[in-house]
Amino acid sequence: MIYIVIAIAVLASLMTVFYLALPWIDDWRCKLIIQKHSATFYKAFSTLKDPSRKKGIFAVYAFCRHVDDVIDVEQNVNKLNQIEKKLQNFVKRGEANDFRFRSLKRTAQLFYKETYSYQPYFDMIEGQRFDSEPVVINTYNELEQYCDLVASSVGFMLLPILAPKQETSLQTFAFSLGRAFQITNILRDVGEDFKRNRIYLPAELLRQYNVNLSTVIEDKMTQSFIQLWEYLASKAESYYTQALSQIKQFPRDTQFPLAAALFFYRDILNACRKASYQVIHQKNYVSNEQKKFLLKEIRSFLSV
Repeated sequence: MIYIVIAIAVLASLMTVFYLALPWIDDWRCKLIIQKHSATFYKAFSTLKDPSRKKGIFAVYAFCRHVDDVIDVEQNVNKLNQIEKKLQNFVKRGEANDFRFRSLKRTAQLFYKETYSYQPYFDMIEGQRFDSEPVVINTYNELEQYCDLVASSVGFMLLPILAPKQETSLQTFAFSLGRAFQITNILRDVGEDFKRNRIYLPAELLRQYNVNLSTVIEDKMTQSFIQLWEYLASKAESYYTQALSQIKQFPRDTQFPLAAALFFYRDILNACRKASYQVIHQKNYVSNEQKKFLLKEIRSFLSV
């Protein structure tokens, strides 16, 4: 009998320890996800001094990554619908039954006001639902609308964490940086997206620049494709400039990670240029050596 009592006591102690450690485990799992999938964002935002903000950003990233992966990796629309249902239950009743939502709940309690709209989270899901079928973008306006769903939405998730007193005045920043990031992704991943039956280059621009994308995919780079690529790159760079003009409106401790994310991601465009626009059969990255150089530029920019 004594052994049963001891076993129960030990089990109860272990369960207590596990329960107390669960928040740490949840946050650690979110951190692993951003470390694995986005070295650029992890390197930028891990410099935040406030651990709560850092955990909040990792929680948001883990949610977005999960939504993205169920379509890009698993191609599972039913699972996407299940995530949407979980999100609805989270918003309505505070249900948090997995590590992502538990971390997100702690983040919401710290940074989201009661009036916060979770629409950006639903927008992210809607954007991924759009990607679940063959993608054709007809106009540049449609491209911007798509960027707002899958990228600018993230900015609206993060604004209460990064700038809790300036959410309204920095809405333009969220739109600008989201569009810049997503257009950069599209220009970097033309070949990879084509293999997935996704053509994000607007059909009206393909016609305007007389680009036969199938020919380019066959590894026949054309000057007209480069001109179209540069046109969209100039759009992205314009959005980067708009976002950069608002960086110093953020609290000082969040300015550096935001600027780092912007500078690092913007330089992906230059990496593609240095690779002679080879965006069909290879993925171009900003080297660690180049990031060290960019860090000097970032510090110089913030010191002015």
